[in-house]
Amino acid sequence: MDSQDPSSQYLLLELGYANRFGIKNNVCLVAPAYQQEKQKSNLVSIRISKNNIDEKVLLKYRTLKFLTILQPEQYFQTEYEHCLIYENLYEHLFTKEKLPNLTYDEGQKFLLQLVLTFAEFERRKIYWELKSINQIYYIQGIIYFSLLEYGFENFNQPFNYLQSFWSFFNEHLSYKFNDVAQLRFAQSFDDILQYLFVKNGDLHKTPLLDSPPYEKVLQYLLNIDRFHKLYNGNCIVKQFKKKGLFSIYPNLTEDIVYKSTEIKGNEESQKQLIKQIQRDIELMELFSNKDNVASCFTYLRIKEHAFLLYRKFTGTLADRFKNWPKKEQTLDSIRKDVYVIASRTADCITIVLFQHQKFCMKKIQFIEIRNLRIFSLIMRICLNHSVMLVILTALSKLMMNQIQLVPMVIALSPLNMIPLKQNQPQNMISSSQV
Repeated sequence: MDSQDPSSQYLLLELGYANRFGIKNNVCLVAPAYQQEKQKSNLVSIRISKNNIDEKVLLKYRTLKFLTILQPEQYFQTEYEHCLIYENLYEHLFTKEKLPNLTYDEGQKFLLQLVLTFAEFERRKIYWELKSINQIYYIQGIIYFSLLEYGFENFNQPFNYLQSFWSFFNEHLSYKFNDVAQLRFAQSFDDILQYLFVKNGDLHKTPLLDSPPYEKVLQYLLNIDRFHKLYNGNCIVKQFKKKGLFSIYPNLTEDIVYKSTEIKGNEESQKQLIKQIQRDIELMELFSNKDNVASCFTYLRIKEHAFLLYRKFTGTLADRFKNWPKKEQTLDSIRKDVYVIASRTADCITIVLFQHQKFCMKKIQFIEIRNLRIFSLIMRICLNHSVMLVILTALSKLMMNQIQLVPMVIALSPLNMIPLKQNQPQNMISSSQV
């Protein structure tokens, strides 16, 4: 979070910019005051008065990583206002004029995503009411919502989710989906989803023994050709090609990885697993996609089954040290590598410490942080490779943030983060292990 006035970092180009798209909120066109390489320049902002807006509740809304939710590029707050910065995607805003142009298959896919979104809102008690069709973005076959179009006059006000959905459906979509209107007496979103799974090609059927339930839904929505299995145990991990999808997320790899926890065992075990899935999602949402932390960038949940999506990492720090330094490297280039590793490690440590999260160490690829022992660890690693290391960068970054260090570990792989138990042994990794 940044408490600076956003006016010092962004130039105001146009007040009321969103009005031209039929949006009543005061969304402004802005640009960075200081242009940097790879920085997005086509941006919009919304300022939200702090009156009657609970900051903790707003945090829940603005960090939501569900597939159909656009996440802010940046967040600021002043004494009286919250400010959210988004990429300008208004060219993709959906309108009632575009609705007739949807083919039958596109329309069924559109409606399936809408119901999945309402079902997730209900599950997480997110009161995000849709009143207009132009509150929806439509990008590469995926629908999206953003807080730019949210009705903050009724922020977080409870409502009946099914009634809200049918109200929106009857006003904007009923003429396009007459067959779905017969489900208006359905008792839950699950009943509507079951019908839409069939209409979209029997998506509820699990094709393979090593596939989690509703994998076909993920494959269908994201137009995935095939999956490649990486791991199958308590969870299933597979990778796939993004094929131009997710253009709204910066710095993604071509290969995307999903993790889906299996829900099995007796009734009590299944309840605990479902709770753990929710904790995993909330943990991932503590970190922005720009943070130097290996968190998922989005997730999709169908009923109780969730798919957490990550960019694919090429390896761990331990893997890197197996072939480093290279013979042809000079001492200066080796030092440069060490400085980069130390700086990025410090960034990651700072972010995780700021969130007061505790993780446990399951593999040697994890680094434990206990007071300043992280620095002696880095020093020993580098000395083992005959490298002189100056770690002032890492020290200064932590000191400037004035963060009190607590027993921590950081997972360099996103698939192994789990909470640290209070009485669990906290043995230090030796440099020889790395």
